[in-house]
Amino acid sequence: MPNITNILKAEISRVARKEVRAEIETLKKATTGTERISRNSNTPGSPNAATTTAS
Repeated sequence: MPNITNILKAEISRVARKEVRAEIETLKKATTGTERISRNSNTPGSPNAATTTAS
């Protein structure tokens, strides 16, 4: 009969990895959205783009 401690440890590790993967996926999606907004706001002609004047 398998050791109950090892079974519980393996199950807890499996569930923890699953939770971490889900959290990382959420963070990746949020980061991608932020990067997309940031990139779009810095394009020339964008209302949010920094303007430079020639002196």
